[in-house]
Amino acid sequence: MTNNAPIHTLDVRVHWNDTDAGGRVYHTQYVVFAEWGRTEFLRDKLDITQAHMIADEGTYFVVKSVNVDYAGYAQLDDLITVETRVTKLAGAKMTFDQRIIKNGEPIVTVQVLVVTLGKNGIPVRIPKYIIDKYRGLR
Repeated sequence: MTNNAPIHTLDVRVHWNDTDAGGRVYHTQYVVFAEWGRTEFLRDKLDITQAHMIADEGTYFVVKSVNVDYAGYAQLDDLITVETRVTKLAGAKMTFDQRIIKNGEPIVTVQVLVVTLGKNGIPVRIPKYIIDKYRGLR
């Protein structure tokens, strides 16, 4: 992760249901771990939940694209860390760069582009209070 944006970390223990028949984390589960990381970034760093966005603003985030690069793997009972940071925040879009780390080494990198939608399902600008909270972190 290359910029100075705040990093959120989330430790995750690999459970049986996260793995394939060989005891390694199933490839799509890393996307789930990344989702948990983004959710907790919003909650811990910005004090935002999707439920409150919907209730208060009528807006919510949806994933537009995901790019995953696998450089290693985790297996049953490993403790991994999901690092999450926002690398771009503009208009209706927010880009997250994430790393999943095992034993100090990145094993998976994930880049996710999310878009803010309004009640009608059409993209809208990210609410100002979210941008203000994010800028307050820097």
